[in-house]
Amino acid sequence: MANRKNKKLRYGFIGAGGIAGTHLRDLSRREDVELVAMADISETSMRGYQDRFDIPHAYSDWKEMLRIEALDAVSVCTPNRLHERAAIDAMKAGCDVLCEKPLAHSAKAGERMLAASRDLGRKLVIGFQYRFNPRTQFLRAAAADGQFGKILYTRVKALRRRGIPNWGVFGQKELQGGGPLIDIGVHVLEMAHYTMGSPEPASASADMYT
Repeated sequence: MANRKNKKLRYGFIGAGGIAGTHLRDLSRREDVELVAMADISETSMRGYQDRFDIPHAYSDWKEMLRIEALDAVSVCTPNRLHERAAIDAMKAGCDVLCEKPLAHSAKAGERMLAASRDLGRKLVIGFQYRFNPRTQFLRAAAADGQFGKILYTRVKALRRRGIPNWGVFGQKELQGGGPLIDIGVHVLEMAHYTMGSPEPASASADMYT
């Protein structure tokens, strides 16, 4: 990352799907961020975001974007199976990365991403925004203060009624994989783990119903 003293953060996006709009909406409100470029195979999707958020450059190949634009940071908003490649390519190009959840489509892929972050000295952040919810922060502080005693076990549930199985690539196992656990389940698991102070788990088990 370049010396950013008195400079705006040059920001790029890999993936122009629906979730990218949430990232763009929030980042466009920051005076210290410059929205520079997007990369996606869909020109139509990118054009809509370019017009709405005044993004000057668009690419069909994220590697080309990373090579040309000298970005400081990127959001990875691709289908899950592409998270690993996109994030590692971005970190190799000198970018810090905000990667949409889940981190990757498999544990081994996630481990490779974390190793790349350490080896390259780049920040890799997963989009677990619910940990910043005031209620989550309240529970974490209460747990740290010992108000729940010694926590030995936690159980979480997630229920959502939406048409997601037929929404975009969510029904394409080769691109998304993992079903409800990898989509919404990761959020409640992360919140529980974070609330307890991020301990090393002794064991974990789960049931899923669709």
